[in-house]
Amino acid sequence: MQKIHCTITTPEKTIFTGEVDELLVPTSEGQIGVLPHHIPLVSNLGTGELVLIDGDANDPMAITGGFLQIKSENKVVILADTADRLLDLDFKTVEEAKQKASDLLSSMEDKDGQAFADATAGLNRAIAQEQLIKGWKSKTPKAVQIKREAAKYNSCISYCY
Repeated sequence: MQKIHCTITTPEKTIFTGEVDELLVPTSEGQIGVLPHHIPLVSNLGTGELVLIDGDANDPMAITGGFLQIKSENKVVILADTADRLLDLDFKTVEEAKQKASDLLSSMEDKDGQAFADATAGLNRAIAQEQLIKGWKSKTPKAVQIKREAAKYNSCISYCY
């Protein structure tokens, strides 16, 4: 089976560069599945769970915003505002960051400033991380397979018709 060359980059660093069988990507229009020979596509990323799949191995990440580019030669470029691998996340740290961002937002009077936008982005990132941790804590191989099939179906509806 052919592989997809994938690069995931944030403003701070490159998170992943390598070959995968499949990707599940949250776009602004919903989650899509990307397999080899996917049609070329450029899309806004949503906030949520991105999963790199290689055989039976899954590498889930929490991402917030950015852009997805699928090229015709089985190449995918993801430029994410933030991307955090599940393996790098600690639930206690994520909960503390979420609470800190929430408290900061509650205490702000200026809702139009850059500080408010930064605090909102921090809260969104912490929520995405929390959902990723909670979601993958109890995942079984069957649940992952169902999610993969649903993403393939949604991708086909969105881009095949």
